[in-house]
Amino acid sequence: MTSSFITSLIRDLNQLLEHSENYDVKIQAGENQNSKEFKAHSNILCARCPYFKSALSTNWVTRKDGYIVFSKPNISPSVFELILRFMYTGVVSLEKQSGRDMLSLMVAADELLLEELVIYVQDYLVTDQCSWVQQNFVQVLHTVFRLSNCKKLQDFCLESICEDPQPFFISSDFNELDKEILFGLVKREDLRIDETEMWDYLIQWGIARTPGLGPNNNDISNWNSVCFAALKETLDQFMPYIRFTEISRADFYDKVRPYKQILGHELYEEMMQFHFKDKRPKNADLPARIAYSRIDSVILKPKHAAVISNWIERKESPFVFSKKNAYQFNLIYRGTRDGFSNVAIINRCQNHGSYVVVIKIRGSNKVVGGYNSLGYRRSMNNTQSFQSGFLTQMEWKYSLDSFLFNSDDMKNIKTMHLSRVSTPNQAHYASTHHAVNFGNSDLICNGLAGSCYKNYYQYRLLESEFTTEEIEIFAVNPQ
Repeated sequence: MTSSFITSLIRDLNQLLEHSENYDVKIQAGENQNSKEFKAHSNILCARCPYFKSALSTNWVTRKDGYIVFSKPNISPSVFELILRFMYTGVVSLEKQSGRDMLSLMVAADELLLEELVIYVQDYLVTDQCSWVQQNFVQVLHTVFRLSNCKKLQDFCLESICEDPQPFFISSDFNELDKEILFGLVKREDLRIDETEMWDYLIQWGIARTPGLGPNNNDISNWNSVCFAALKETLDQFMPYIRFTEISRADFYDKVRPYKQILGHELYEEMMQFHFKDKRPKNADLPARIAYSRIDSVILKPKHAAVISNWIERKESPFVFSKKNAYQFNLIYRGTRDGFSNVAIINRCQNHGSYVVVIKIRGSNKVVGGYNSLGYRRSMNNTQSFQSGFLTQMEWKYSLDSFLFNSDDMKNIKTMHLSRVSTPNQAHYASTHHAVNFGNSDLICNGLAGSCYKNYYQYRLLESEFTTEEIEIFAVNPQ
């Protein structure tokens, strides 16, 4: 018969640590005002810790007044107390520890070769402190990239950033990110960021990290050739991994062209010929970043299309993206191109099936829109009349899948909000008066004028009537 008395063993070893009976080791942790002396037993240290086993087996240990003395000024007393209790009892309690202390614990455990403890702490950070990790990516990454046993936490950080990059790139400490960590991110194909935004953030980081430039020297109209040469040196290794072919012609002209000196003459000329003469560059092997193939839109970025796709799919986490969008967005109408009128909308959009309409509100950053799962009905005759060519009768349309959405600022996808249909048998009112009409005036747009009320959808998108700056409608098809 075998019995287990682990609980009493842990209790007794903990008492041995607390009372320090027959100790033969003194360890000074921390420094200056934040320091503390700990008393320990060499036999337990050797049995439990590879670092101390190696250190205590040499003749180089320091002895004073008959005690072995260690100094660990780089480990705070609070962290060393956790480690010492772990070595004596095999127990570590992290619930009351701050995220910063847990990072320090992981670094100290790695130094002392306590691999088991390193793995436990990083698992705890991933599973129980993921929100803190996501709010402190730069600090965490700077820590884990120095530790070979922290690949799980490292991968968690990088994959989380790739799935939802914006909070990371707009964080206050982004400009402090180590160059090699940012380089590794820029190279990744699964970084879900629009390439124009990637360029903007890279330039921001590069200016902040280039000696002689800094955040107060962003006006490049005041730069000389020395400034551009310095920025080129900072960012040169990144240039082969920017997908310049995924940047629109307008954005290339407005955002990349002013920094042409950092691209180098050959690369810049290749990109100019690609954007303005449709000539494929010699070295264009980089694929578009996953799920972010280009979309022909002046309102939507690929990330917005990904959120809308997730809403169509009814995914619980709309801001977590798959490796490939489930739907393709094909532009079929644009107000500034095709005319702001009901006739223009209907002539361009009928017979295309399901569609997404997006409306930019004049004088603001606000956007409203909706998904119509039914599409426009096919005309029943050949007349060019709006009245008879669009619909044969006025009627309600049933849909469980249609929805509305809005955003106060499309630069931040987290400001996109969903309003699903709440009365499915009145999801759309097909009439001869409105080309865009969700519910009973839940979203109406007639050319340059529109309004939003709450009737048959969950929420009201806007509190007032609006004037349209731009409208785009996309045929939405599975891919």
